[in-house]
Amino acid sequence: MLKSALFAGDQLLQDIADDVGGVRISQHENATAPSVIKVQQALLIRDPSCLPISGADGVFASETAAAIHRFKVDELGVDESQVVDDVGPETVQRLDEIGLAAEVTSITLFNQFGDVLADVDVKVDDNGTPRRATTDELGIAKFTLTSGGTLTLDPDSLASALGDLLDRPVIASDPSDPGNGAVIVLQTRTAVNITPRSNVSIAVVARVDIRVQLKTGLEGSVRITGPGMEVFQEGEDIRVALQVNDGSVVQALLDPPPPAGVPVPVTAVPGWQLPNGYIVRIDDTADGLSQRFLGAPGLYANLSDHAPIVGEVLALPDQALPGWVKLATDPLPPNPTTKTWFTLTPSDVITALYSQDGDLSALQQQLDAIASPPAADPDPTAVAQAVSETISGFLSLPPELIAAETPETSTSTEGTGLDALIG
Repeated sequence: MLKSALFAGDQLLQDIADDVGGVRISQHENATAPSVIKVQQALLIRDPSCLPISGADGVFASETAAAIHRFKVDELGVDESQVVDDVGPETVQRLDEIGLAAEVTSITLFNQFGDVLADVDVKVDDNGTPRRATTDELGIAKFTLTSGGTLTLDPDSLASALGDLLDRPVIASDPSDPGNGAVIVLQTRTAVNITPRSNVSIAVVARVDIRVQLKTGLEGSVRITGPGMEVFQEGEDIRVALQVNDGSVVQALLDPPPPAGVPVPVTAVPGWQLPNGYIVRIDDTADGLSQRFLGAPGLYANLSDHAPIVGEVLALPDQALPGWVKLATDPLPPNPTTKTWFTLTPSDVITALYSQDGDLSALQQQLDAIASPPAADPDPTAVAQAVSETISGFLSLPPELIAAETPETSTSTEGTGLDALIG
């Protein structure tokens, strides 16, 4: 059975190859049959200069007879004296082999690091006829095509061949350019037009690295949810390595830093009944208390409906509380929670980078989010430590200074780090 696309299905050539009834093609037999031009085309595949005058004109004339004569001597090894200038079984069979070899289309598949991709299932729509092959250990798949058409790659076998590219070194340049070949971007451009007798190199782009300079410090530890992304901190920069996945969304989360230590109990405040009670002393007067807590004399009625009584607990409005007392009564912040840093779909980002009509504005928004990681919540143990140190500092003052502290002066936390902790 003839195998080349050029000869297959031609009954006359099949009969000659099978030596049925001694049928031949010569200047005297089947000289203008449709099979003649196929024989001429096969001769030209072997030697493009063998029919310099007429070419493949479909007529078995003297020039074609001479080309057959030379073919039998040079290719079949027939002795010059034994050559008959016609197309017989051995001539058809050998020309079929030559045509088949010339019709093979070779596809070489590799990733953007230059590694060949083996065991990938490849399909070509050969003008409506599906042709299938699998790449070998050299990343090569071969087809015999009649007209050529669109090549596609099986996504499952391709994903398996690619493996995990995120642990590969950073791509310093773009090695995905196969020269005169084609580039396939997964999930975006997975089709390549293939023609018969072509050798095509195809690079599969599935990984990119994005470097972003941080605008603020990174607080906490990074945790990734979902496939296709790794995040690396490199000095003041963040490098995000992305690999095409199944279209899933991936998140970068910031888990809070570990607690600063064991919570410190707030120091007791003698002379005060918290949260807002001041114990009246023997030398306190109405105007003195009014001046101290409300900023002017004559306002004592806002604190009590009777004259000061030594030992009574004087209720104070919040705005009158010394800041250091208020620190002792303010609740500690809640335990820190995990923050969402940024969310993206690796496949979409790679599409935007490699596609001419990609939405780069959306990508820019993602880059801005990467550059500005959220701040961690305050650590309640650190806040408690700072509060205790602040109150202890006030209590170390002489009693008359403690009592005389005003809200304005007592809320100072300079040197304690409290401002930074409680924002």
